[in-house]
Amino acid sequence: ALKRDLEEQLVIENRWYFEQLIENGEKPTRDYKFYTFYGHVGLILEITRIPELRYCWWTRDGKRLSVEKYDDELYKGEPIDLIEIESIEKQSLEIPLPFIRIDFIQGENGLIFNEFTPYPGNYDEFNVKTDRYLGKLYLKAQNRLEHDLLNGKKFDLFNQWKNREIGFSTEEDYD
Repeated sequence: ALKRDLEEQLVIENRWYFEQLIENGEKPTRDYKFYTFYGHVGLILEITRIPELRYCWWTRDGKRLSVEKYDDELYKGEPIDLIEIESIEKQSLEIPLPFIRIDFIQGENGLIFNEFTPYPGNYDEFNVKTDRYLGKLYLKAQNRLEHDLLNGKKFDLFNQWKNREIGFSTEEDYD
């Protein structure tokens, strides 16, 4: 499949990344994807891949719901503790974007950070109700972010990370 993807140019480079294997004892490892809106978790997607690929959607307050996306592959998952959700909301306040999805993997000792993504895939598969709900959260988050920016919020942690990862260290580097 990888060879075909390279031949069809679905994958641009034959380049590999190795990641640490995260285990969760005897339980299957789960992925949690937090749809965050500048200080607010609006939606949580839980994924398990063993014994089969299954999904569970959660509200911030631990209620399961259907958003039409993956409805034929839903299962009864395990909700995230509110303390974890509040911690993730604090993290999202350190990123100067109205929306960012923050992904974690459930390991034996708790949640382990996986990635940030501003572009979650297949967002067009949400039902109209969910799409409108997420749109409203985005607009409210954008207002909160603009308010903070206008009041001088610096986003020091984000800027430290950006400068280290991208290599920008001063304003002149942007010219």
